[in-house]
Amino acid sequence: MVAGMTVTIATGLFLAGAIGQDLKTRKIKNIYNVSGVLAAAVLRLFEGAGIRTVAGGMAVGFGAGFVLYLLGAVKAGDSKVMWALGTFLGVKRFWNMLVWSVLAGGAGGVIVLLFKKDGRKRLARLREYGKRLLYTRRYCRYEAEDKWEFPFTVCMGAGYLVSLAVRGIEGMG
Repeated sequence: MVAGMTVTIATGLFLAGAIGQDLKTRKIKNIYNVSGVLAAAVLRLFEGAGIRTVAGGMAVGFGAGFVLYLLGAVKAGDSKVMWALGTFLGVKRFWNMLVWSVLAGGAGGVIVLLFKKDGRKRLARLREYGKRLLYTRRYCRYEAEDKWEFPFTVCMGAGYLVSLAVRGIEGMG
């Protein structure tokens, strides 16, 4: 129980640090992410998770982050944070957190669309992009008109908190 709580707290602290860097500089340092992966692996092994479990979480976090990076959904720093989170959380908990994170990102995107002056124009442009993908069945990276970017680490933080709350509620029943 105590070991699991240690990993939970360490994950939260790692994520808080990544969010802080992302909001302040719009970059997350590689040394921070690599240190997070190594710390997560050591903590999980110390907790009693087997090497396969730790390697599986590491691989899933890396793979999901890499695919989302290639699709243009996240930046490189965010994808490396996913690598560390996969190592911290393991396969099942990582996927749970990622689903909640994507939902938080979608909700954040809708809020941005509602409050930006050119929200309708952005929505129309996004709709045309979706049609093009559907009709041509060829992927092309979505390029935003302006350089403002939504920090996905904030969404990962929200997703992590929701996944903890859901896990706690499930544990009560």
